[in-house]
Amino acid sequence: MYMQKVSAALLSLTLTLPAVAAPIAPAHAGWGPFETGELTVKEILADSTSGALSIDAARVITDNDAAFASKLETIRGAQKSLRLVYYIFSNDHSSSVLAEELIAAAQRGVRVKLLLDYHTNYKHLDLLSALEREGAKSSRGGGIEVRLFNRPTREVMKDAYFLSSYCGAPAKTAGITACSTEKLAALEAFFQQEPTSKTLGGSISNLSSTFMGLFLSGLYSKHAGAIQTAVFAGGDIDPKSLASGGSAPSADEVEQLKDFGRLVFDAKFKGSLESKIKLALAFSLYGEQVGPIYQILSSTLPVERERNSAAKMDWKHLTDFTHHKLLVADDLVVQLGGRNIEDSYHTQPSKLTAKYTFMDTDMWVRLKKADNAVGKSFDRLFDFRAMTADLKEIRQHAPNDMLKNLDQAKTAMGLCQNVKAQQEKFASYDSCVGNTFKTLPHSSVQQRMDEAIENMKTNAAIYRNDYRPTPLAVSDALDPQDVRSMLLTYIENVPFNRKDAVGAEKRIYGSVQDRDTQNGKSIHSLWTQGLRNACKTSYDSKQKKYVILHQGYVLFPGNLMIALGSMFNGSWDCRNVDILIVTNSVETTDLNVINFFARHQLKALLEKAQSSSSPGKARIRIYEHQTSPGQPALSLHSKVNILGDDVIIGSANADVRSYFMDTNNGFFFRGAKQFIDSYQKSIASLLSDSSRTKDVSKTLLQTSTSTMIAQDIAGLKAMIQAKDKKGRLTPAREQMLADLVTRIQTHVYKVSRQLLDTVWIEVPMMSDSVTSDENERLRLQQEISNDFNSLMMLL
Repeated sequence: MYMQKVSAALLSLTLTLPAVAAPIAPAHAGWGPFETGELTVKEILADSTSGALSIDAARVITDNDAAFASKLETIRGAQKSLRLVYYIFSNDHSSSVLAEELIAAAQRGVRVKLLLDYHTNYKHLDLLSALEREGAKSSRGGGIEVRLFNRPTREVMKDAYFLSSYCGAPAKTAGITACSTEKLAALEAFFQQEPTSKTLGGSISNLSSTFMGLFLSGLYSKHAGAIQTAVFAGGDIDPKSLASGGSAPSADEVEQLKDFGRLVFDAKFKGSLESKIKLALAFSLYGEQVGPIYQILSSTLPVERERNSAAKMDWKHLTDFTHHKLLVADDLVVQLGGRNIEDSYHTQPSKLTAKYTFMDTDMWVRLKKADNAVGKSFDRLFDFRAMTADLKEIRQHAPNDMLKNLDQAKTAMGLCQNVKAQQEKFASYDSCVGNTFKTLPHSSVQQRMDEAIENMKTNAAIYRNDYRPTPLAVSDALDPQDVRSMLLTYIENVPFNRKDAVGAEKRIYGSVQDRDTQNGKSIHSLWTQGLRNACKTSYDSKQKKYVILHQGYVLFPGNLMIALGSMFNGSWDCRNVDILIVTNSVETTDLNVINFFARHQLKALLEKAQSSSSPGKARIRIYEHQTSPGQPALSLHSKVNILGDDVIIGSANADVRSYFMDTNNGFFFRGAKQFIDSYQKSIASLLSDSSRTKDVSKTLLQTSTSTMIAQDIAGLKAMIQAKDKKGRLTPAREQMLADLVTRIQTHVYKVSRQLLDTVWIEVPMMSDSVTSDENERLRLQQEISNDFNSLMMLL
């Protein structure tokens, strides 16, 4: 259900907002040198993956039970094909029910393709293999094929080999440079075994050694013990030798040092800003202990030593996720939105759910006739082999046998110590460990697949027996008039230029400001154009229009900040536009790091709106969802964007990650007047209920930046003190923490103000050039935006 019935008095509210400045009589609006500001149908179609879709019926589903029931019904109704892509495919209760339905569909003859995020779902490798095995038990030609997205590149795998191998005694005695040189030579020889013709021009590899495979399986399953074992045992590093002053540390201290090694890896290899913050805090708390291990690990990290620029880029984008949420049946029924395959998205608060139950939005569409545009776009991503790997390949380059039998793997390492001591050749030791492990009793892939199926059956039975779904009875179907009149297209953010020939796509890392379409970021291209179009149409009609961003996560990328700034700084005439940003509070979010940075950005946005003297500026309010005493925690996960007369519903958050890193998808539609009216009234009802939302605009405006930073410092300090039982947070270390937070947050606020003050430079959609007098302003616009996106990309 996408709206609630509200009283006549409440309906009259219609989102009336206090004006920051009294409107001035309209003057002629200048829309820039290239176009009028109107988002035309031609431009919509140019940025859409599909053409205009012919709709028979449509629903916008906000109820979790109804969304899950719709997915099951769609799967059960499929006759020929099912295509699914999700960020999370869990092994919990509702997910197990859906998995059973996929197996049943395959066994009755349906061809099922399932694309999932590698980083998020590798831990379910045995379950996914079991799905393929069970789906193959079909006498009607059905089956299940699973691929994972953003596989390790050849350069990542080379660095994994480097980290998990050691050098001989002479090189080790000669120092780090000699050891590194020896390991690099061994690395290159190892990878020459694989012909470039089998590796997509050398961009991928399926080679593996024992310790490299253990390292990758630990990396993608987020298993610190496996990573530590691969690096310390494979790399021949003794944590005890790293202790301060040469004294032997306690067992607890050794574990702390190993955990710190993982933190160094995250900060140095992945470039994670969050890890860098934690790394600085670790130095402030445990400087005497962590110094030696940092020196060794940091100096031996191949990317940190700038061995290979391509590897640095691959590691920087290691966690580029597929954030699509898509179910397509027979090219006739499509369901997409914000929901993953997990209990938190498919149940109401109950004993089945974990900490959070998400409030989310899906859109379901049945077409008048089969249209393969959405299915073909899925296939293109599924077949983008530079980034996707099938399960056979994954079991070659990142087998999980040792991960699942880590004690037996360590036993094999112990039994091979004599080989390591005598040969001093990593390849001999590596093969000894691998071969010895195979002789030891351990759980096989087939056994683990059987266990996964039994677990699936058990969890599915719990859902069916113990959970009673109660979908809301109010219809969530779009009004028939909307269905008849609306223009609806399928849109995506993908890591390649959609104009590339199918099969000839080249991976694009991130995006460049004002090159959204060319860099595959069509959702954000339409998003920024939609904001401008809302100003244009409201100006022409002299009618108030609303921009409503109902978003679980708000940390705007550079292009959206520039577009929002243009609604206040005089670039566009938006005097008849009211902007509402409705998002999570710290209490309702599952990602409080977003709020930690976002409130400084939102403060800058509100200040720009208040201080601007432009007669054409829009008005803006910011609201946060609240928790209610005694009520279950509900966290906003929706991604609904009302842009005047246009709507985007899909998987893209209003944050840097969704723009700069992840794939995303959605529907863009225009002409659904009844839906927009209903959604506006629903939001009015939500915002008028102080138990559910709170207007934080005034608080953000009145709280100084220095006070906000002090609050941030106090919050981090309290978090540290809650875990620090030995009083290590000394006054000197407190000051180090304060300086770090102050520098970061000051930078976020400063760059946000720069982006908001940037005068919008329009780049023609169909052109790769601008006139010479615009070049310098465009360069500055791109530089500021790209710098901000790079800073925020891994939050």
